Amino acid sequence: MKAQAISVFLGISALLGISAPAHAQAASEGPASSRPVTAPSEAVPERDVNPPGQLIDPASEAGGSLFEVHGTVFERYRKDTSRNALTRSLRGFVTYGNANLTYNPAPVLSAYVRFGFELQSPRTGGRDYNTNYYQGTTGFRGAANFDRYGFVYHNAQRGLTINLGRQDEALDASSTLYNQSFKVGLHTFLDGIALIQRLKSSTIQAYAFSEDQYRTRDTRNGLYALRGTYKPGKAVTLGLTLAHFASSTDNSRAGVATTTNYEGDVVLAQGASQLTLEYAKSDAETQNDLYYIGDQYKLTSRDTITVFTYKVGKNADIGQGTEYFNARRGTRYIYGHFFSTRVEGVLFYETAYRLAGAEKNTSTRVTLLYSF
Repeated sequence: MKAQAISVFLGISALLGISAPAHAQAASEGPASSRPVTAPSEAVPERDVNPPGQLIDPASEAGGSLFEVHGTVFERYRKDTSRNALTRSLRGFVTYGNANLTYNPAPVLSAYVRFGFELQSPRTGGRDYNTNYYQGTTGFRGAANFDRYGFVYHNAQRGLTINLGRQDEALDASSTLYNQSFKVGLHTFLDGIALIQRLKSSTIQAYAFSEDQYRTRDTRNGLYALRGTYKPGKAVTLGLTLAHFASSTDNSRAGVATTTNYEGDVVLAQGASQLTLEYAKSDAETQNDLYYIGDQYKLTSRDTITVFTYKVGKNADIGQGTEYFNARRGTRYIYGHFFSTRVEGVLFYETAYRLAGAEKNTSTRVTLLYSF
């Protein structure tokens, strides 16, 4: 299937990824083995299994059928431990899938809708859906809904892309500042508009969103951002993000701080290695900074290793929307292997420490992913 139409489902995040095989699709929690191409001037580390729906920049390929369908399914074993005064352990299986439909009525216009689901065994941690809305507490827990939909205008000659609808997005190079693309179900994504303008060696992006809140009576939180990237040379990409998160006191996320966030990142690609450095700070009075340092190394055409360390202050990311643990520092080790162009296996290990307190968390995950 043509990657152009498929990429619609990522919405804006796909415009912020790095090169990877066209079939690669996402799954969750941290840079890993294969994340798809995005805007020419943008580069992002990869996830532990490619978050759902993350595919290729629509500018990267031309053509497309009237209707196109693609999807991702994966099975994961996950074990999480938390050590403080007591040691607690959660372990079990996660089954995830999505099906994405794109309708292309014109060369520059597409409509998209995605159906996603996630099921978990009773004692499994790390739910990637809104637990306030999906109330499963016994037996298999999970979520299933049409969770993204909208329209994309893409004019390759002018380098302009506009995405209007319910979507996800990433606002930085490493997903430390904000990225919810690995989520699934209702009340996890953003409603609004994203504009991307590509120039010769740079990209300018503008976003205006409101959160899809849990309760319909809620006053929605707002997210507004500008991001620019510049590529001074083949091996270097520079990025800056300015964002504002407006938190309402009258909704189900009332405890999240209103912040203005300033972020800068550098991506250095040399041979088989890609190094990403990022730092961000908000105007909150306390716990207001974050950083990311990571390297992705391509061992062979099928094998990739990613190692990175991060710290995210409680009020440092945008609306506590980091892809990693908020209010913690941690290190992740990820190995990915492609058995074929559609089948990927991923081994994942993380240690994380709460910034305030003595709690230590570990997570071990084994994932087998198939994309179609």
